Amino acid sequence: MGRGETYLCGVCAARRAEPVGSCIECGSELVLHAVDGFVSGFPAGAAPCPSCGSAAELLVFRGWVRLTGFLFWLHERRGAWYVCRPCAEKETATTLLLNSLLGWWSFPSLFFSGWRALYQNWRSVWTMPSNPGAWGALNADLFAQAVRDDRAAAFAAAAEEALADSPLRFLTRTQQGVVLSAGGLYELLGASSNSSLDELRAAYRACCKQVHPDLREASADASEEMIRLNGAWEILRSDRMRAAYDWLEEQRAGVET
Repeated sequence: MGRGETYLCGVCAARRAEPVGSCIECGSELVLHAVDGFVSGFPAGAAPCPSCGSAAELLVFRGWVRLTGFLFWLHERRGAWYVCRPCAEKETATTLLLNSLLGWWSFPSLFFSGWRALYQNWRSVWTMPSNPGAWGALNADLFAQAVRDDRAAAFAAAAEEALADSPLRFLTRTQQGVVLSAGGLYELLGASSNSSLDELRAAYRACCKQVHPDLREASADASEEMIRLNGAWEILRSDRMRAAYDWLEEQRAGVET
Protein backbone atom coordinates (compact mmCIF):
# COMPACT_ATOMS: atom_id res chain seq x y z
CA MET A 1 0.00 0.00 0.00
CA GLY A 2 1.51 3.28 -1.10
CA ARG A 3 1.99 6.49 0.73
CA GLY A 4 -0.84 8.89 1.47
CA GLU A 5 -4.33 8.26 2.76
CA THR A 6 -6.17 5.11 1.75
CA TYR A 7 -9.18 3.15 2.98
CA LEU A 8 -9.90 -0.53 3.35
CA CYS A 9 -12.80 -2.63 4.52
CA GLY A 10 -12.48 -3.66 8.14
CA VAL A 11 -14.14 -7.03 7.44
CA CYS A 12 -12.78 -8.37 4.13
CA ALA A 13 -9.80 -5.95 3.82
CA ALA A 14 -10.77 -4.94 0.28
CA ARG A 15 -9.50 -1.53 -0.77
CA ARG A 16 -12.07 1.23 -0.86
CA ALA A 17 -12.12 4.47 -2.81
CA GLU A 18 -14.29 6.33 -0.30
CA PRO A 19 -14.55 6.35 3.51
CA VAL A 20 -18.35 6.02 3.42
CA GLY A 21 -20.83 3.56 1.98
CA SER A 22 -20.92 -0.22 1.75
CA CYS A 23 -18.02 -2.38 0.65
CA ILE A 24 -18.56 -3.68 -2.90
CA GLU A 25 -17.00 -7.00 -1.91
CA CYS A 26 -18.81 -7.94 1.32
CA GLY A 27 -21.33 -5.14 1.93
CA SER A 28 -19.82 -4.06 5.25
CA GLU A 29 -19.79 -0.39 6.23
CA LEU A 30 -16.79 -0.78 8.56
CA VAL A 31 -13.99 1.35 7.11
CA LEU A 32 -10.39 1.54 8.28
CA HIS A 33 -8.32 4.61 7.53
CA ALA A 34 -4.66 4.06 6.63
CA VAL A 35 -1.87 6.62 6.37
CA ASP A 36 1.44 5.75 4.68
CA GLY A 37 0.42 2.08 4.70
CA PHE A 38 -0.50 1.85 8.40
CA VAL A 39 -3.94 1.81 10.00
CA SER A 40 -4.35 5.14 11.76
CA GLY A 41 -7.52 4.30 13.67
CA PHE A 42 -10.72 2.33 14.07
CA PRO A 43 -14.22 3.79 13.77
CA ALA A 44 -16.52 4.03 16.76
CA GLY A 45 -18.04 0.69 17.66
CA ALA A 46 -15.32 -1.35 15.96
CA ALA A 47 -13.29 -2.07 19.11
CA PRO A 48 -13.20 -0.98 22.77
CA CYS A 49 -10.59 1.46 23.97
CA PRO A 50 -7.93 -0.50 25.91
CA SER A 51 -7.67 2.33 28.42
CA CYS A 52 -11.28 3.11 29.35
CA GLY A 53 -13.08 0.14 27.75
CA SER A 54 -15.57 2.28 25.84
CA ALA A 55 -16.38 1.49 22.21
CA ALA A 56 -18.35 4.68 21.65
CA GLU A 57 -15.38 6.73 20.47
CA LEU A 58 -13.13 6.62 17.42
CA LEU A 59 -9.81 4.93 18.22
CA VAL A 60 -6.64 6.67 17.05
CA PHE A 61 -3.04 5.50 17.04
CA ARG A 62 -0.83 7.67 19.26
CA GLY A 63 2.65 7.36 20.75
CA TRP A 64 4.30 8.92 23.82
CA VAL A 65 7.77 9.13 25.31
CA ARG A 66 8.33 9.17 29.07
CA LEU A 67 11.65 10.18 30.59
CA THR A 68 13.27 9.66 33.94
CA GLY A 69 16.68 11.26 34.39
CA PHE A 70 19.28 12.37 36.91
CA LEU A 71 22.58 14.01 36.00
CA PHE A 72 24.13 11.74 33.36
CA TRP A 73 21.65 8.90 33.80
CA LEU A 74 18.54 8.80 31.65
CA HIS A 75 15.79 6.23 31.18
CA GLU A 76 13.58 6.63 28.13
CA ARG A 77 10.41 4.60 27.68
CA ARG A 78 8.00 4.93 24.83
CA GLY A 79 4.62 3.39 24.23
CA ALA A 80 1.94 3.52 21.58
CA TRP A 81 -1.51 2.03 21.16
CA TYR A 82 -4.94 2.60 19.68
CA VAL A 83 -7.03 4.59 22.16
CA CYS A 84 -10.01 6.92 22.07
CA ARG A 85 -9.30 10.63 21.75
CA PRO A 86 -10.20 11.51 25.37
CA CYS A 87 -7.79 8.86 26.65
CA ALA A 88 -5.14 10.00 24.18
CA GLU A 89 -5.44 13.56 25.46
CA LYS A 90 -5.28 12.35 29.05
CA GLU A 91 -2.19 10.25 28.35
CA THR A 92 -0.50 13.19 26.64
CA ALA A 93 -1.17 15.50 29.58
CA THR A 94 0.06 12.87 32.05
CA THR A 95 3.22 12.21 30.05
CA LEU A 96 4.08 15.90 29.74
CA LEU A 97 3.57 16.38 33.48
CA LEU A 98 5.71 13.40 34.47
CA ASN A 99 8.46 14.42 32.06
CA SER A 100 8.51 17.92 33.49
CA LEU A 101 8.89 16.51 37.02
CA LEU A 102 11.24 13.58 36.36
CA GLY A 103 12.64 13.74 32.86
CA TRP A 104 14.65 16.96 32.62
CA TRP A 105 17.04 16.34 35.53
CA SER A 106 19.84 15.04 33.34
CA PHE A 107 22.27 16.44 30.82
CA PRO A 108 21.14 14.08 28.02
CA SER A 109 17.60 15.41 28.45
CA LEU A 110 18.69 19.03 28.46
CA PHE A 111 20.73 18.69 25.28
CA PHE A 112 18.81 16.13 23.24
CA SER A 113 16.40 13.49 24.59
CA GLY A 114 14.11 15.89 26.41
CA TRP A 115 13.52 17.99 23.31
CA ARG A 116 12.95 14.93 21.17
CA ALA A 117 10.44 13.57 23.66
CA LEU A 118 8.74 16.97 23.88
CA TYR A 119 8.32 17.03 20.12
CA GLN A 120 6.95 13.49 20.00
CA ASN A 121 4.50 14.10 22.83
CA TRP A 122 3.38 17.36 21.25
CA ARG A 123 2.89 15.52 17.96
CA SER A 124 0.67 12.96 19.70
CA VAL A 125 -1.89 15.70 20.33
CA TRP A 126 -2.91 15.72 16.68
CA THR A 127 -1.43 12.78 14.77
CA MET A 128 0.32 9.43 15.02
CA PRO A 129 4.15 9.04 15.13
CA SER A 130 6.09 9.88 11.99
CA ASN A 131 7.31 6.28 11.70
CA PRO A 132 4.22 4.34 12.82
CA GLY A 133 5.62 0.94 11.92
CA ALA A 134 8.46 1.31 14.41
CA TRP A 135 5.91 2.17 17.09
CA GLY A 136 3.77 -0.89 16.45
CA ALA A 137 1.00 0.44 14.24
CA LEU A 138 -0.99 -2.13 12.28
CA ASN A 139 0.43 -2.58 8.79
CA ALA A 140 -2.48 -2.35 6.34
CA ASP A 141 -0.95 -4.79 3.83
CA LEU A 142 -0.19 -7.37 6.52
CA PHE A 143 -3.70 -6.97 7.91
CA ALA A 144 -5.19 -7.54 4.46
CA GLN A 145 -3.00 -10.60 3.90
CA ALA A 146 -3.97 -12.03 7.29
CA VAL A 147 -7.66 -11.61 6.42
CA ARG A 148 -7.15 -13.35 3.08
CA ASP A 149 -5.22 -16.18 4.74
CA ASP A 150 -7.97 -16.65 7.33
CA ARG A 151 -10.60 -16.70 4.61
CA ALA A 152 -8.62 -19.23 2.56
CA ALA A 153 -8.19 -21.42 5.65
CA ALA A 154 -11.93 -21.25 6.32
CA PHE A 155 -12.72 -22.25 2.73
CA ALA A 156 -10.20 -25.08 2.94
CA ALA A 157 -11.76 -26.34 6.17
CA ALA A 158 -15.23 -26.19 4.60
CA ALA A 159 -13.94 -28.02 1.53
CA GLU A 160 -12.39 -30.73 3.71
CA GLU A 161 -15.70 -31.20 5.49
CA ALA A 162 -17.57 -31.40 2.19
CA LEU A 163 -15.08 -33.87 0.74
CA ALA A 164 -15.40 -36.09 3.79
CA ASP A 165 -19.02 -36.86 2.82
CA SER A 166 -18.41 -37.33 -0.90
CA PRO A 167 -16.88 -40.00 -3.19
CA LEU A 168 -13.81 -37.75 -3.40
CA ARG A 169 -12.76 -39.03 0.02
CA PHE A 170 -11.68 -42.34 -1.57
CA LEU A 171 -9.16 -40.60 -3.83
CA THR A 172 -5.63 -39.42 -3.21
CA ARG A 173 -4.90 -35.70 -3.07
CA THR A 174 -3.55 -35.82 -6.60
CA GLN A 175 -6.60 -37.68 -7.88
CA GLN A 176 -8.88 -35.21 -6.15
CA GLY A 177 -7.12 -32.35 -7.90
CA VAL A 178 -7.45 -34.10 -11.26
CA VAL A 179 -11.17 -34.71 -10.83
CA LEU A 180 -11.92 -31.25 -9.43
CA SER A 181 -10.26 -29.61 -12.41
CA ALA A 182 -12.01 -31.81 -14.99
CA GLY A 183 -15.19 -31.01 -16.90
CA GLY A 184 -17.16 -32.05 -19.98
CA LEU A 185 -15.55 -35.50 -20.13
CA TYR A 186 -18.54 -37.38 -21.53
CA GLU A 187 -19.11 -34.68 -24.13
CA LEU A 188 -15.46 -34.88 -25.12
CA LEU A 189 -15.76 -38.61 -25.80
CA GLY A 190 -19.18 -38.30 -27.40
CA ALA A 191 -20.70 -40.59 -24.76
CA SER A 192 -23.24 -40.29 -21.95
CA SER A 193 -22.98 -40.64 -18.21
CA ASN A 194 -24.95 -43.90 -18.49
CA SER A 195 -22.43 -45.48 -20.86
CA SER A 196 -20.81 -48.71 -19.77
CA LEU A 197 -17.06 -49.06 -19.51
CA ASP A 198 -16.94 -50.93 -22.82
CA GLU A 199 -18.96 -48.19 -24.51
CA LEU A 200 -16.63 -45.54 -23.09
CA ARG A 201 -13.61 -47.49 -24.31
CA ALA A 202 -15.07 -47.71 -27.80
CA ALA A 203 -15.86 -44.01 -27.81
CA TYR A 204 -12.37 -43.19 -26.60
CA ARG A 205 -10.72 -45.28 -29.34
CA ALA A 206 -12.92 -43.72 -32.00
CA CYS A 207 -11.98 -40.24 -30.86
CA CYS A 208 -8.31 -41.18 -30.77
CA LYS A 209 -8.44 -42.27 -34.41
CA GLN A 210 -9.83 -38.88 -35.32
CA VAL A 211 -7.29 -36.74 -33.51
CA HIS A 212 -4.15 -38.89 -33.11
CA PRO A 213 -1.28 -36.95 -34.74
CA ASP A 214 0.18 -40.18 -36.18
CA LEU A 215 -3.08 -41.11 -37.88
CA ARG A 216 -3.88 -37.85 -39.60
CA GLU A 217 -2.16 -34.86 -41.10
CA ALA A 218 -0.01 -32.85 -38.69
CA SER A 219 -1.99 -30.34 -36.69
CA ALA A 220 -0.91 -27.88 -34.05
CA ASP A 221 -3.90 -28.88 -31.92
CA ALA A 222 -3.65 -32.63 -32.41
CA SER A 223 -1.31 -33.28 -29.48
CA GLU A 224 -3.35 -31.12 -27.13
CA GLU A 225 -6.57 -32.86 -28.13
CA MET A 226 -4.91 -36.22 -27.60
CA ILE A 227 -3.81 -35.23 -24.11
CA ARG A 228 -7.35 -34.15 -23.23
CA LEU A 229 -8.78 -37.44 -24.49
CA ASN A 230 -6.23 -39.43 -22.50
CA GLY A 231 -7.05 -37.42 -19.39
CA ALA A 232 -10.77 -38.02 -19.83
CA TRP A 233 -10.27 -41.74 -20.33
CA GLU A 234 -7.98 -42.10 -17.30
CA ILE A 235 -10.68 -40.57 -15.10
CA LEU A 236 -13.67 -42.44 -16.52
CA ARG A 237 -11.95 -45.84 -16.67
CA SER A 238 -11.44 -45.78 -12.90
CA ASP A 239 -14.53 -46.70 -10.89
CA ARG A 240 -13.59 -44.44 -7.97
CA MET A 241 -12.56 -41.45 -10.07
CA ARG A 242 -15.63 -41.79 -12.28
CA ALA A 243 -17.93 -41.97 -9.26
CA ALA A 244 -16.31 -38.86 -7.83
CA TYR A 245 -16.57 -37.04 -11.18
CA ASP A 246 -20.24 -37.99 -11.60
CA TRP A 247 -20.98 -36.77 -8.07
CA LEU A 248 -19.19 -33.50 -8.74
CA GLU A 249 -21.12 -32.96 -11.97
CA GLU A 250 -24.40 -33.50 -10.09
CA GLN A 251 -23.37 -30.87 -7.55
CA ARG A 252 -22.48 -28.42 -10.30
CA ALA A 253 -25.80 -29.02 -12.05
CA GLY A 254 -27.63 -28.40 -8.78
CA VAL A 255 -25.87 -25.08 -8.29
CA GLU A 256 -26.64 -23.94 -11.84
CA THR A 257 -30.32 -24.73 -11.46
